[in-house]
Amino acid sequence: MRVGEIGEFGLINILGKMVADSNVSLKSGSDLILGIGDDAAVVNVEYNSQLITTDTLVENIHFVHSYTPWRDLGWKSMVVNLSDIAAMGGKPTSAVVTLGLHPETSVENVEELYKGILSASSDYDCVIIGGDIVKSPVTFITIAMTGSLKNETMTMQRNNAKPGDLVGITGSLGCSAAGLQILRSKQDICNIPNWDHFFRAHLNPLPRLDAVDHLIGLGINTAMDISDGLVDDLSKLCKASQVGAIINRLDIPIDKFLTSTFDAEECFEFALNGGEDYELIFTGSSVQVLNVVKLLGDSAAVIGQIVEDSPGNISVVDGTGTKSGYVSRKGWDHFS
Repeated sequence: MRVGEIGEFGLINILGKMVADSNVSLKSGSDLILGIGDDAAVVNVEYNSQLITTDTLVENIHFVHSYTPWRDLGWKSMVVNLSDIAAMGGKPTSAVVTLGLHPETSVENVEELYKGILSASSDYDCVIIGGDIVKSPVTFITIAMTGSLKNETMTMQRNNAKPGDLVGITGSLGCSAAGLQILRSKQDICNIPNWDHFFRAHLNPLPRLDAVDHLIGLGINTAMDISDGLVDDLSKLCKASQVGAIINRLDIPIDKFLTSTFDAEECFEFALNGGEDYELIFTGSSVQVLNVVKLLGDSAAVIGQIVEDSPGNISVVDGTGTKSGYVSRKGWDHFS
């Protein structure tokens, strides 16, 4: 059956039932006064601060159907928003989903998409409360998400970094970019070691909501997630704070699957510029950052320091302090 055969409202009825059945089991559903079925949802916010974010995945820009299963696409469309909530020091509460679909899209594929969305919704306690469906020549998914702060008196923002702060990272980088390269290459995966690890990293990333309590608890108030590449995203953070940074490429955590499959130059390229790992960059005093890294475990690391420099300028050095030549390209930019 195709979307064009059952129409917008027939599809809404199917997805609405899926969402209603899923929301029953979510604790945060207690904040939901009125869900899908009216012109807008009604949520009890009371007097606390609320986080709001949105992100869109567009066919042939962010994903290609030939190597992106529908369920994975649904999962990832949630994770890119969940990661933004984590980067602000929050926890997710609710989301609305807008789908752009070609009329020839099968209903079964849309159901698979929603299974991925609802799986992430359930795992991270985020209620789907509504959305929209439109006809489109390509598939797109837009999710707008709300969240609440873990600590009402503090958010983690990009503009709080200060010279002398250490730069920390919550986990290893590069595997998502490696997975994307393999998927695009259309190689015989049987000849590629650890291909399933790289595919999972790219198609099923995990938002670092688990790190938020440690970051907030130790007073970290500067962070952002890595979606467009380490150098590019750290540059955005530094520009917002009117500072620069020096990072040591040898301190960047790169997991053993990457180093055992690719040469050193490729590994650093993936880690520095690849993006879509959804780890968190954070800065703070040496005591704060070192304690966070200790709590987060082996995959977390201190990778550099904030310095007085041209706002947004990032210097990548090797172990001797010599500038490295590994920053060969910018991170993701829609219009470059």
